[in-house]
Amino acid sequence: MEKLSLFLILTLFLSSVVCTKSEGFTHSTESSGAENGYQYIISSPEETKNKFSVEPMGTQIKTIDGVNVVYQYDQPVPSFDTWETKEEGRNHMTLNGEWYFTIDPEDKGVEEQWYSPLYDHSAWEKRPVPSCWDLYDYSPYHVWGEGYPFYDNYVWYVRTFELDDSWSHQYVKLNFIAVNYRCWIYVNGQYVEAHESGNTSFSLDITKHLKEGTNTIAVRVYRRPDFHNYFDLEDAERVWDLDDLPHAPADYWPYAGITKDVYLEGTDKITVSKILTNAKDHSLDMYAVIYNTDDREREIIVEFDPGSGTGGGREQKNITVEPNTTRVVRQTIAIPNAEEWSYAAPNIYRAFVRLYEGNALIDSLSVIYGMREFRVDGTRILLNNQQVFLKGTNWHEETEKSGRSMTKEEYETELGLVKEMNMNFIRNSHYNRHPYAYEYADRHGIMVMDETENMWLDQAAVSNQYRNYKLSRAAVMMTTWNNLNHPSVIIWSLNNEISYGGDYNAWVKDMYDVTKAIDIQKRPVSWGARDTNDTAFHYADIIGFNEYAGFFWGTNEDLTGVLQDIHNKFPDKPIMITENGSWSVYGVTGSPNQGGSEHWQAANFRSHYNQTIAHKDFMVGYTFWVLKDYKTRAGYNFDSIGISTMGTVPWTYSKEFRDNALKIGLDPHKVVYYAIQRAENPYEYIVDE
Repeated sequence: MEKLSLFLILTLFLSSVVCTKSEGFTHSTESSGAENGYQYIISSPEETKNKFSVEPMGTQIKTIDGVNVVYQYDQPVPSFDTWETKEEGRNHMTLNGEWYFTIDPEDKGVEEQWYSPLYDHSAWEKRPVPSCWDLYDYSPYHVWGEGYPFYDNYVWYVRTFELDDSWSHQYVKLNFIAVNYRCWIYVNGQYVEAHESGNTSFSLDITKHLKEGTNTIAVRVYRRPDFHNYFDLEDAERVWDLDDLPHAPADYWPYAGITKDVYLEGTDKITVSKILTNAKDHSLDMYAVIYNTDDREREIIVEFDPGSGTGGGREQKNITVEPNTTRVVRQTIAIPNAEEWSYAAPNIYRAFVRLYEGNALIDSLSVIYGMREFRVDGTRILLNNQQVFLKGTNWHEETEKSGRSMTKEEYETELGLVKEMNMNFIRNSHYNRHPYAYEYADRHGIMVMDETENMWLDQAAVSNQYRNYKLSRAAVMMTTWNNLNHPSVIIWSLNNEISYGGDYNAWVKDMYDVTKAIDIQKRPVSWGARDTNDTAFHYADIIGFNEYAGFFWGTNEDLTGVLQDIHNKFPDKPIMITENGSWSVYGVTGSPNQGGSEHWQAANFRSHYNQTIAHKDFMVGYTFWVLKDYKTRAGYNFDSIGISTMGTVPWTYSKEFRDNALKIGLDPHKVVYYAIQRAENPYEYIVDE
């Protein structure tokens, strides 16, 4: 009897398990639904957790062959420079395009398994990806508090994609450039992973979840409300979450959804995950992060190529990589013909790492780099040993038409303003940008201060991040790792306007240390302090602070005393203004004494800029606030639909707006645009002939 029962149990178990194989795609899956003969395993709702005790990506540094490598989801974080490029030896598929979309205000999608390929999504809306749900059915005349711009809760995106036999036997990554804010990913009904941090790229290994033919991906996204009641902001209670970055309403619009590109990348099971570069003095250090996902040992040849125009030759090394391990291989190559990168002459090159097995190319990866050195020298900053001054602006990544899902043309129009105003510097306030923004800065000579979402955190939020949740740490690690090859990036910014006290100093020091540990170029580290009393300034390589003398406090003329005071406290450090500005309404002209007029805004700029460069022996930069009028849900501008008018051009500025304005004789810029354009940089960069 016992033998018969055991036989029946075993028979029932085996009948509920189906092994499907289609030339490379192999799955043993529990039968919980069939489609065209394929048996799906559908994750139970309990596998999806709405909240976590620590950031869900498992971000960490592993030291491999003496090099610090950033890991997430138990794999080295790969390059996202491939967002639109098919590298040799790889498969590449964009998942941009039309997706099914629906809101889930009652949070019932998980319980009802909306992520299942067997669920009928045909009644859902169809929406483009990338995009921001804030702009779905959007009108510039929308009412504050109504519609998609103010929908906060869960939404779902679903689409299918086809895989042919060329993807079989490959290591397949699903890469997201950005999803805001918290998201959960499902492939073919199986829960994969969750991600948090709305502007940081991430990559998931989905190899085991795939099959030949039609595959289904579902993305669940959540945005926290800023207020309990958007219609009565005078008395509205703010919504807080100490785990989030930012943890409370911030001074920008939290565009939500799958806001940037999504793509698949298939490689050999041994692959070049990332290339790290450091080029100066006609020498290029290359570090190849080699990731072997195979269950067998691999003997390969690693080829390093510094790229055309450098005068450098290819170098090869033979290595053995154990199963399911990572190696970092380093090579130094002379590049005698390379020319220096600077904002005056932005020379860039493309390097390659190729993997061979015998004579067969099995994988390759390329990276853009520039030969340059940026460093602190006493109270000066030097670019290629020349003293420079950072004349720049803050900017928000958004347009009226696209929100944070900007097109290439929109990036070119916005960042083109920087060059038009004779600026050489931008601060990425207060979050990471799309890879194209960095690529543009590399090619056009715009120096960049790159920043994370550590914005307006109070003491409780800082303490939670430092002691428990660790998302702040993960954010600066990913910022550094993802963008360290860009020659345009010269400074890392850890935070903006944080409350001092409690764990603040230890939190800053921890982020400073991990940034330095990751960046092989050892760039200076700074941040935008709320004032000159920051208790962690002694850690900063460059002291940065936001100041609004004559606007939020005192008079314009008070700035000189402030600059001298901070220099007296830190006589051996360079100092920069990371924010300064005032507001004006586009088209309102008048006296420099008329508050809110374009001329008043321009006069304020001239006063602060001139006082700054008068102290150029220790003041190394001035950063205007802000490039363009921007939108915010912070609540103080609800009567103007959230538009803050502190820019050099109006909120509606675009190539079309500019061209149409000029056709009818209107100036598309504010007066401050021309004041900045005419303001002289105290130092001229000399390009060697």
